[in-house]
Amino acid sequence: MKIDRREFLKAAAMMGMFTPISEAYGSVSERHARCGSDARTPMEFNEYRTRFKRGDWKTTPVTRTRVSTEEIARGQGAFRYEAHAQAVIGDELFEEKHLEGAIPRIWV
Repeated sequence: MKIDRREFLKAAAMMGMFTPISEAYGSVSERHARCGSDARTPMEFNEYRTRFKRGDWKTTPVTRTRVSTEEIARGQGAFRYEAHAQAVIGDELFEEKHLEGAIPRIWV
């Protein structure tokens, strides 16, 4: 099916898709830590939150990440990661995803 470009642009303009975003602001939070006094176990936590508003419509994507290292066996380490993303439209959660895993740490 071929989409007529002019008709698409006309419909998009009628729906307000080309209305400039009237408000956009964000915040970033970062923390760094380590487990006890072991300098080989750093951790980092991040949270990014951005708010977009156009007329009565508003959305907020939020991402949170955590990255750390851990010893899985004597002399063998791993990077452990965890990420959580949310999409909020208005005040309702629209979608969220969670991901976590580990990557073997190779010493160079």
